[in-house]
Amino acid sequence: MGTLPHELYSSILQRLPAKMLLRFRAVSKLWRDNIDDPTLALAQLSLAVEEAMLIAILRPREEIKCSYIVEEIGLKGRSESLISIRNGAIGSFQMARLSSLVNSCNGLLCFSNHGCDHHYTLEGVIAEIFVCNPLMQDLRILPPLPPNQTLGFGFSPSAKAFNVVGVSENFKFLEAKVCTLGFGTKVWKLISSAPPYPIYGKPAYANGVLYWKIDDQCETPNGERIVCFDVGEEVFRIADMLGCVDRNNSPTLESKTSN
Repeated sequence: MGTLPHELYSSILQRLPAKMLLRFRAVSKLWRDNIDDPTLALAQLSLAVEEAMLIAILRPREEIKCSYIVEEIGLKGRSESLISIRNGAIGSFQMARLSSLVNSCNGLLCFSNHGCDHHYTLEGVIAEIFVCNPLMQDLRILPPLPPNQTLGFGFSPSAKAFNVVGVSENFKFLEAKVCTLGFGTKVWKLISSAPPYPIYGKPAYANGVLYWKIDDQCETPNGERIVCFDVGEEVFRIADMLGCVDRNNSPTLESKTSN
């Protein structure tokens, strides 16, 4: 395949099942680099015609708290109560400590042990953050952060890179740091933008934007309840209320943003 034009080569890879790509990573370094390229996953998503499905992350046994199995769950019709596990496990991975899911993005999973199993070091208590590709069984460990961070994980379509953002309160001022996943050294950088109001909980991600709910104890001038973060621009904004909270008062993916 080395003699094929690169465009044709990429087009073929985009149409292959993910499990087949996993086997083909072992062919050569060139194949592995092309298959690991985030743009390939985006191209596959744009070509996908399969039915909607869910991913369940399970801990198989209570005594193995840091082992996780990823199952594919198919929806039968429109009722979320009718589900069936099919094809068995599609991936598994282990982490050094018990962690909770921050959120998922384009098939990758972001975990943190914040609130689960803090790591104590000479510098104090830290929260560890991991990004996992369950199909490739690849686990990336990010530099630690102090605890009490509000985290989010998203993809920048413009930069074609995955970013993790952490928001903390420092002397009653909010500040945000971003870490970009890549092949080089991963570091946290302080960004100039910060949420206009305190945020909490797990975010929702869609189309390059992360959404959080504003703290219930925070009063806003116009009743705003959702803050969003553009992963590519690294800018926080207020999200319009129309259609951006569900019946459980949690962020949905149908909001518009405003400066």
